[in-house]
Amino acid sequence: MANPITNLLTGANTTLVKEPLLEVTVSWESAPAGLDMSCFMIGGNGKVPSDDYFIFYNQPADPQQLVEYKATEAKAIVFSINLDKLLATEIDKCVFAATLDGPGTFKGVNGCKVTGHTSQADIVYEIKEAGDETSLVLVELYRHQGWWKLRAIGRGFNGGLQPLAEAHGVSVADEENEAVMEAEDTASSPVPAAIQAGNESSAPVPTPAPANAPANGTKPTSVFADQAASTSVFSSQSRSASIFALQPATTSLFDAQRSRISMFDAKSGSVVFN
Repeated sequence: MANPITNLLTGANTTLVKEPLLEVTVSWESAPAGLDMSCFMIGGNGKVPSDDYFIFYNQPADPQQLVEYKATEAKAIVFSINLDKLLATEIDKCVFAATLDGPGTFKGVNGCKVTGHTSQADIVYEIKEAGDETSLVLVELYRHQGWWKLRAIGRGFNGGLQPLAEAHGVSVADEENEAVMEAEDTASSPVPAAIQAGNESSAPVPTPAPANAPANGTKPTSVFADQAASTSVFSSQSRSASIFALQPATTSLFDAQRSRISMFDAKSGSVVFN
């Protein structure tokens, strides 16, 4: 018996049945270029905790393997999500997106749809309103009242993968810019004096010591080490005798008077003091 199907329009959402596993399948019939699928595992700050939580063909799972990427067919990608384990993490939502790997826009992509599958139900979102963007956020899986919901997004990004990834906190290397920066660093690097002078001397040049280095070569003591070595005002107080400790050592008035008694004059019946 086939699962009941819930069809979503852009902006709509639905609660998932409480099952431990969910499969999100993205499929398409034709496209002007290859389609790259990705998943961004987003924390409470709206960003991925690190680049390890950007799931795509070259990084098919996060460190805990909560979300896994699988290329099942030429025009279909499946993400397997462990909903139970994901619920125990700090991940607030998973954003599923597609990017064209070549010329063209999503206006030229036909038959693209997302299917959320469990053993009890299927959720289908057909993308019919795409425009001239080169990247598209498809759906998002997000927390709701102790479980998960799936929302149809259909929001486009211009510029391809880089602005899409950066919007979710992923650092994307720009190969062209990196090559330019490396060339500039090489051009600006000083030529060693030995090479400029035609290797006149092969003797190594000693490295000058820092201006604030001690003459005997020992490491200067850190200001924090000095502070730790100094006696704390609280340490001094604990070592000194407290006012209450000193008082018992003082002879009381009555003790002093008793010490002045030298004898008792039995004849006169009086006390004689020293």
